[in-house]
Amino acid sequence: MSRVIAHLHPSKSAGTQPATVTCATGSTALLAASSGSGYTYILLQNTGANDVYVDLTGATPTVGGGFLLAANGGSLELVHWVPQVAINGIADSGSSTVEVLYTGG
Repeated sequence: MSRVIAHLHPSKSAGTQPATVTCATGSTALLAASSGSGYTYILLQNTGANDVYVDLTGATPTVGGGFLLAANGGSLELVHWVPQVAINGIADSGSSTVEVLYTGG
């Protein structure tokens, strides 16, 4: 079992932390955001059995494009550069669960 070490203690005054999102074969919003939303830290971890591809530009993700969150623990941590747009994901087959931690917003 691998560990993910977070450099910050993610929290948000309102909302549930972490957020659990089921990502399917259609585009799924992992973290809804708009320009200027103020996110300062984001950690995405795929705890499901299928690979998930993540788009960080606000566009519709494609299988094989963007960042890969490998099945069973693949993760992406954004600390120094955090996009201020919607972060969308797509599962390569079936569906997969993605855990989302963030600060700001």
